[in-house]
Amino acid sequence: MSHKTSVDTQFLDQESVKKTIEELGGTYIEAKEVNLFEGRQECDYAVQLRGWRYPVAIKDGVATFDNYEGRWGSQESFNEFRQKYAENVTLKQAQTGGFRVLSRNLT
Repeated sequence: MSHKTSVDTQFLDQESVKKTIEELGGTYIEAKEVNLFEGRQECDYAVQLRGWRYPVAIKDGVATFDNYEGRWGSQESFNEFRQKYAENVTLKQAQTGGFRVLSRNLT
């Protein structure tokens, strides 16, 4: 029985992924394959979220992971990673466009 999940969020900015995982206390993994429960998963790179048994594999911007409905890693920590990544990409794009971000209000 498969436990793998794929997420539609596009993790296309590798620099922002690295920054995000560092901020959350996880590990960035430079690999072409990682081990998930059912075996090897091809990836461009991966991240190891804190408290997760298996890494999150990212291939062509799509995240694939095996958290066995929260038993091997909390969905909340992945959601936090996804939200923080979106924030970091937005800030980076704003700064690249010449804008200054004076405050943030995340709900």
